[in-house]
Amino acid sequence: MDVKYSPGPYKEEAKTFFRNCVGDDIYFKAMSTEAGSRHHYVAARVYLSEPDWERFCYIEQHGSLNGCPV
Repeated sequence: MDVKYSPGPYKEEAKTFFRNCVGDDIYFKAMSTEAGSRHHYVAARVYLSEPDWERFCYIEQHGSLNGCPV
């Protein structure tokens, strides 16, 4: 499935999921880039697997993975 990013109200929850997936070192490295610091979802898309990217997008829309089809 090709999930397109759509901004949602749960940005911080999605960023926490991203950090948990990749670990602190990679997360801080990714978020310190120009793209990551301005658009968190760009860094997430680069580092997350397709299923985790779908989960990231779901969390940003719904705040958690409850009910996530992936």
